[in-house]
Amino acid sequence: MIPSAKNFKIAIIFSGLTRNLITSAYNLRQDECKAAAYSLSAFANLDYGNFNNITLRNIPKEVFEYYKDYLPIPFKKRAIHYFSEIERVE
Repeated sequence: MIPSAKNFKIAIIFSGLTRNLITSAYNLRQDECKAAAYSLSAFANLDYGNFNNITLRNIPKEVFEYYKDYLPIPFKKRAIHYFSEIERVE
């Protein structure tokens, strides 16, 4: 007999489905976020160093708001999503 779910605070369920990030667009989205951060840093004359080490976390929201319209659409969409998620969580 399986106990009722209401008796548990945490349930771990294995669906049997696997997710493969290699075949998804995950890496492309990550690169678009990095490109957005790199571009915003360059526009604002911030230190941007190596492409592999930059993230949107390094970009002040004020810089994003000021320069967002200079970004190509895919980069802008990724950055908007990033900053709106940060705002939503806070």
